Amino acid sequence: MGLLHWFGGGILAGSLWSWAGAGLLPIAYLTTRRRRNLTALVCGLGIGLGLWRSHHFNLLLQSQRWTGKLSDAVGLVCAPADRRDGYTFLTICFCDPPTTVRAKIDPYADFEIGDYVAVSGSVAAPTSQNNDFDYARYLERYLVFGTMKQPHIVPLTDPPHSNIKLRLWRTLTATRHRIENQLNRLLPEPEASFLAGLLLGSRRLIPPDVLADLQKTGTTHIIAVSGANVVIIASFVLIAARYITFNTRAAWWLSLIIIWCFVALTGISAAAVRGATVATFSLWAKHARRHVPATTALIIPAAVSVVINPAILHDLSWQLSYAAFFGIIVIAPWLHNRLAKKTLKLPSIMIETFAATLTTTPISWWSFGTVSLSGLLVNPLVLGLVPLATGVGALSVVASSLIPVFNPLLRLVTTVVLRSMLTIIHLGSFIPLSWGEK
Repeated sequence: MGLLHWFGGGILAGSLWSWAGAGLLPIAYLTTRRRRNLTALVCGLGIGLGLWRSHHFNLLLQSQRWTGKLSDAVGLVCAPADRRDGYTFLTICFCDPPTTVRAKIDPYADFEIGDYVAVSGSVAAPTSQNNDFDYARYLERYLVFGTMKQPHIVPLTDPPHSNIKLRLWRTLTATRHRIENQLNRLLPEPEASFLAGLLLGSRRLIPPDVLADLQKTGTTHIIAVSGANVVIIASFVLIAARYITFNTRAAWWLSLIIIWCFVALTGISAAAVRGATVATFSLWAKHARRHVPATTALIIPAAVSVVINPAILHDLSWQLSYAAFFGIIVIAPWLHNRLAKKTLKLPSIMIETFAATLTTTPISWWSFGTVSLSGLLVNPLVLGLVPLATGVGALSVVASSLIPVFNPLLRLVTTVVLRSMLTIIHLGSFIPLSWGEK
C-alpha cells in the first residue's frame, strides 16, 4: 500500500474514532516492508488532519445550534431553493445569530440563492416525525441547524454586499434551470424530468408516481449524480476532446475542466465529488499509462469527501452509495474471476449489480428493516441502459443548441431509451418482492 493510501486511511480513521487512528499506526508500520518510518509518519499526518477536521466541525456544530425568535433579522439565501409539490424549502444563513436554518415557505415565493432577506419568525430545533429517521443529523450534513415554518420573509432591495461565490452559485443555478427548460422543450414528460435526474440529480420535477416506482424497485440511485454518472460522462468527454484537439495532453486537461464544471453544476454533492475524484485518477492513469489500484479508488475519494464535510460519514445515502461503489470495484472483479475459472460467462452488468446489491443489503436491512428483492431483477436491466441514456441525453442537450437540425432524431432516440427504462421500472414495481421486517 502506497503512502497516499495510508494518508487517506489516516484521515478516515481520525475522523471516525481517535482510538482507531492510534491503532492504525502500528498496522501501517508492521505491514510495510520498506520506508516503515516514513509510512507511519504519513499515516500519522493523515490521522492528525482527520482529528483536527472533526474537532473543528464539532465546534462549528455547537456554536451554530441556536433556537429562538427572529425579528427582521438579515439573512442570506445560501443554497438553491428546494421546490416541492405544495411548498418550498429555503436555506437561509444568518450572521446574527450565527446559524443556518431551513425555512418552509409558500411554493410560489420567488427567492433564489444570493438574495438578501429580512426574516421574522421562530427557529426551532429539527424534530423527526419518524423515529427511525434522524432529521437533525440529516440537516447537519448540509450545515443546517434549525427549522422555520412559514416565516415572514421580505426581500431586501439594497443588499449589504455582494459575493463572488454567491454570484457563481447564481450562475450555476440559472444554468441548471436553463438545461431543465431545454429538456422540457426537447422531450415529453416524464422523460424530460427523468433525464434531468440522470444528468443533474434534479428530482424537483419528477412526477410522484415515477418516484414511487423508483423506491419500490430500489433504483432511486440512478437519479442521484453518482460516481458512475460522472465516470460515464468523463469517458464521453475524453473521446470528444481527443477528436476536437488531436492532442492527448490537451484532451486530458479539457476533460478534467469539464468534469469538475459538471460537478459544480450538479451542486457539488458528495457522490459527484467522489465520482469526479475517481474519474480524475482514472484519466491520470490513462494519461500516464499507469494502473490505479482499487484501494486508491476507494480510500482517496472517501478521504476527500470527509475533509470537505465530516458529517458525510453518518449520512445513509453516502453509506449506501459507497457500499455499492465498493462492491463494483472490489467484489465484482473477484466474482468475475471466480466464475471465469468455472467457465461461467455472465454479463458484466449482471455481476456488478449483484455485487453492489450484496454490499448494500446489510445497510438497507439495518436502516430500514426490509430489503427489496425486486431490485435484483430490475437493476441489471435498467443499469445496462444508464450509460446509453446518459450519453445520448448529454449529446441531445449540447446538439439541440449547436445543431438544431438533429433535434428530431435525437429526440426520438432519447425518448425511446428513457421510455424503455421507465417501462421496466414501472413493471418491476408490481413485483411484490420484499423481505424482512425490523
